[in-house]
Amino acid sequence: MIADVQDMQWRIEAYYRINEVLPADLSVVYGKFPTPITLEGRPMYKYETLSETRHQLYATIIHDEFGATARYQSDMFMATPGFTGNNNWDNKAGRWCFERTVSKNFVR
Repeated sequence: MIADVQDMQWRIEAYYRINEVLPADLSVVYGKFPTPITLEGRPMYKYETLSETRHQLYATIIHDEFGATARYQSDMFMATPGFTGNNNWDNKAGRWCFERTVSKNFVR
């Protein structure tokens, strides 16, 4: 579900702002709350770091999201500057990798 992946992204960005490092895994950003899981029969969400500021989130989407979220057809700014290009969530059904980058320039 795209809402789960968006929530993961926002939590990762918040964690980065506070700690100046990407989390080792998703359980770190959820703390005492459960990390989202997928519906039965769907591959699990996956998170991996690529560098100090880049990471990927993987999800299997059942329904096409393109058009349903037409306002997100191009990259948008978040409320906090420095996290550009992280909010294009349009996709078609299938397994997707959302690559994201956080900016070192806007920590604290």
